[in-house]
Amino acid sequence: TEQEINDFYLQNKQSFNTPAKVRASRVVILVDEKTSPADKAAKKKAIDKAHDRVVHGEDFAKVASEISEDRYSAPHGGDVNFFQRGENEPQFDNVAFSTPVGKVSAVFETPMGYQFLKVTDSHPAGQASVAEARAAISNYLRNKKMAAEEQVYTKKLLGDKQVIYHLVRVELPLALPSIMAGIR
Repeated sequence: TEQEINDFYLQNKQSFNTPAKVRASRVVILVDEKTSPADKAAKKKAIDKAHDRVVHGEDFAKVASEISEDRYSAPHGGDVNFFQRGENEPQFDNVAFSTPVGKVSAVFETPMGYQFLKVTDSHPAGQASVAEARAAISNYLRNKKMAAEEQVYTKKLLGDKQVIYHLVRVELPLALPSIMAGIR
């Protein structure tokens, strides 16, 4: 019922805290410890050139699709969706959470390589309202009630003289315990 949902929400309000989240798009040019100094310099020039294109008005998604070497985000115009702190490299998180919505960051380096990003949306930390949590609470309470009803029904069936429950002991072949030990 609505009352049960509201009561559950009030009793468990701390469970509905939500962390700050940011949505960003990025352009990445991959660099790692095996990249030669000459290649690294060329890749730095390439990311700077891509950054200049965006800063001078070219569509971020277009540049990301053409230039970014991130196989996940490039086909989506660089979009990496919403994330909270700790889901990415610390350098990426620091830039993403300090760049205002709608702004493009400077080029920065992470273990992945050279990149820059554009923050497209953000949600501050807060608490989900009872309306936002209603569906999840309703499902949880419904499942909890169903499990309790199943348990009562099972006990009733087992208590009924017409239903007989047989526990069968199965002996394992000698080789099976050693096989099972190898699986663990």
